[in-house]
Amino acid sequence: MNMRICSLVSSPGGGCARGLRSLATASVLVAFFSGSPPPADAQTVVAIPERAAPPGSEIAVPVSLTGGEGVTALQLDVLFDPSVLEARTPEAPVSLAPHLLATSEPSTGRLRILVLPPVTDPLPDLSSGQVVTLRFGIAPDAGPQRSTLRIADATLSDSSAGAVTASTMDGAVTVVPADVITEVPTLDGMALGLLAVLLGAAACLRLAS
Repeated sequence: MNMRICSLVSSPGGGCARGLRSLATASVLVAFFSGSPPPADAQTVVAIPERAAPPGSEIAVPVSLTGGEGVTALQLDVLFDPSVLEARTPEAPVSLAPHLLATSEPSTGRLRILVLPPVTDPLPDLSSGQVVTLRFGIAPDAGPQRSTLRIADATLSDSSAGAVTASTMDGAVTVVPADVITEVPTLDGMALGLLAVLLGAAACLRLAS
C-alpha cells in the first residue's frame, strides 16, 4: 500500500440523436442539483459536494469540515466507482497548515484520507473549511450518470485522543456530455433540467425542419 504525504469533448451523432442524449441527461442534472443539506442538529459535519464534468476530463472535489473546534485529527475513506472515476493525487489546501495530509489507496475504489496534527503542545484544532481536495479522472467512455462519493469509516479525535462525534454528507460526480454542458452554471435543479429538455427538443425540431 503506497502512502502519499502532502504539506501544505464532443461525442458522435447529431440532430435528434443529440437531442435524445440531452433528454436523457435531464434526469442526471436534476439529481445533481437536488442534494440533501447536512442534518440541522449536527455540530460537526464532514461533507463532499456535488460536482459535474464531461467524460475524459479531470475534476477537483473538496472535502470540508464544519464545526471543527476541538477536532485535532481525522481519518476517513472515500468510496468511488473505479469504472467511472480514477483517483489521482489529492492536494492539501494552504488553510490546512500546520496539519499534514497523508493519503493512500488500500483497495480499488477506496481512497483513504488522514489529517495529522503537528507534534506540539497543545495540539492545534483543525479549522472549519476545506481539509483536502480530491482529484478524479473521468473515464472517456462514461455515459451520463451520477457516480457517488461515499464517506466511510470517518474517525475524528480531539487533543486527548478522544472520539469526536460527527455526521457525514456524501457527494457525487455527475458525468454530463460535453456538448450539453461544460461548466456548472449557478442554476437550480429545475432550471437545469428544463435547459436539458429544451436542448433536446431544439435538436429534434432542427432535424424535422
